[in-house]
Amino acid sequence: MFELLIFLLLSTQAPPPDAAAGDRVRDAIVEAVRLRMGAGASVIVEDLQVLQPVEARRIRAVPEPAARLGRSMRFTIEPLVAAGAARQARTGRVHATVRVTVDHAHARHAVVRGADLTAKDVVAGRHEIEAGPLRPLPTLADAGRSRALQHLAEDACLGRAALAVAPTVRSGEGVIAIARAAGAQVSATMVAIQSGNTGSVIRVVNQDSRRALKARVVATGIVEIIHD
Repeated sequence: MFELLIFLLLSTQAPPPDAAAGDRVRDAIVEAVRLRMGAGASVIVEDLQVLQPVEARRIRAVPEPAARLGRSMRFTIEPLVAAGAARQARTGRVHATVRVTVDHAHARHAVVRGADLTAKDVVAGRHEIEAGPLRPLPTLADAGRSRALQHLAEDACLGRAALAVAPTVRSGEGVIAIARAAGAQVSATMVAIQSGNTGSVIRVVNQDSRRALKARVVATGIVEIIHD
């Protein structure tokens, strides 16, 4: 019985610091990739190599600008500090291979270059994206209001390079801006000063204060404020 109690005690203890730090880095990478590929993305981090560790418990991962799926990526690991606190200068560096599965659009049938696509021309698909930049793929809604930039085979996976998508939000249009903080949510009408598609980061302005804010396009006419 005594040995059983010792086993149970040890098995419920926190993991070693190195393991916990590695888990935090993986979680930060997953969050960074979902931020760029879409909240519904399934993200698996493999072959993690910590080249320069960071001791901070709250961190975020920033992929290099040239990061692409299908090959090892380099991430900068930045400590997160509370507002008003002294910013820590030390950052970390890691390499990792990331596998991403997302919902996106496929061609329902063959499409010739230059053709306008509607909802009848596309179908939903979900699978791993084996190569490409960390950018959201066109959704069904995006692809259903686009023009083909190249010939598309039946069931072709529709990436950004294959389509010219009409913006979900256009510059100068009014949008509903949603802000979330401390478990609360508020919304206000603002004006987009940039165009963008679903998942894109644009700038919107509060007409009363004239303050410009960064926001992510969520749907037609709806954005979510990003807190730096």
